[in-house]
Amino acid sequence: MRLIRLFLFIGLGFIIANAVSFEARAAAPAGGDAAASEGDGDTGSEGTGEIRLGGKYGKGTDPVHFKDETLMHPPTPVPTVIYKVTKEEARAWDSLRNTRDLIVRCRTDLRRYENFAVKEFSSDLKGMSDAISSFHTYALLYKRDAVETVWEERREKAAHTLALLDEFNAEFKENYRDMRKNQEAVERIVKGAEPKDRIQRPDEVRRTLKENDKEIHFIKKNIDHFDSLVKRYRARYNTMIQKKNQVTEKLLREHRELHRY
Repeated sequence: MRLIRLFLFIGLGFIIANAVSFEARAAAPAGGDAAASEGDGDTGSEGTGEIRLGGKYGKGTDPVHFKDETLMHPPTPVPTVIYKVTKEEARAWDSLRNTRDLIVRCRTDLRRYENFAVKEFSSDLKGMSDAISSFHTYALLYKRDAVETVWEERREKAAHTLALLDEFNAEFKENYRDMRKNQEAVERIVKGAEPKDRIQRPDEVRRTLKENDKEIHFIKKNIDHFDSLVKRYRARYNTMIQKKNQVTEKLLREHRELHRY
């Protein structure tokens, strides 16, 4: 009986020893890696092999390898629209753009030149009127050259302003003729049995053509107003010259009649 107990005790000891040895072998890789990592210091992950979740082996810690091929897709063909612009379409859009540029120019300069005319010519007329006011019998008899020189300077300044206004007026009228010519050229292009064969977007061309016509209508009114302003200033300029001549003749005639006898 004692012998049987002895054999059981020895067998149980062998079983416990084997179990302890197995646990030591299972824990050896983790401890070895940790020791290697501590010994290497900041040498990076060159010696650690594959990166695993948690830095341990076991279920759920296996590295996941991605295949780059799964992120690539074959190219999808996309149709490219090729526009072919005909010479007639290019001329149509060039004419519309030129008309638009002239509209902007007239709209800006008409306002600016009108302000210039009102300011400058009003000052010139006042200068001419002041020169006429300085005319009197003594000045005409004994200082004729001095008063005539002042008058001539004032008159020449007003004449120069009028010449500028005439040039501005002529430019605006020429711009209006060019705008009408461009519009008529576009109208001839968009007309026809098959306009789509010559223009890709005829509706857009007609819309732009209509917008330009509206703008030109108001520009024409402003040009006519500026033209009437220039004509009115020229009439006042001529009236001022006539007034100067009348004042001079009147003063000299009165002097002659007074000293006739």
